Amino acid sequence: MEALGINITSIFIYSILFGVVYVILNKYLTGPLIDIIEKRKSDAAEGTRIKKQIQNELDSIATVGDNKLNEAKLEAKSIKDSVRESGKIYRQEIIEKAKKEAILIIKKANDRLDVERKKMQAEFADKLEQEARKMAKELYNMDKVNIDKKYIDSVVSNL
Repeated sequence: MEALGINITSIFIYSILFGVVYVILNKYLTGPLIDIIEKRKSDAAEGTRIKKQIQNELDSIATVGDNKLNEAKLEAKSIKDSVRESGKIYRQEIIEKAKKEAILIIKKANDRLDVERKKMQAEFADKLEQEARKMAKELYNMDKVNIDKKYIDSVVSNL
């Protein structure tokens, strides 16, 4: 094989050297590199898993938060409606109370008017009687004039 330029000893030595270099590189370079790559791959997978887990937790928290917000809105609306309704009831109570008080005030005023009217009628009747007596005395020179009290009351009430 020497005619072809092939030296078997050199091939053998190169083969042994290649094997030694292969074993050394595999043991000290390739093995640790593969270990590092595998570790990074597992770390990346773990990071992706944790990211998905956190995203799921955030989604569930957001859903819970949205549900709580909706519940709070419904409760606020319910409270607002309740307060509005109780306000309407209270307003109606105040109006009814005011109406009753107004009726009482009007009744008292009417009663006072009736009392005053009767008092004024009595005073007017007395004055009319006095004036009638005075006129009769002056016109007829009579001291005792018999004027009917009932007649004067009927005249006054007709006025």
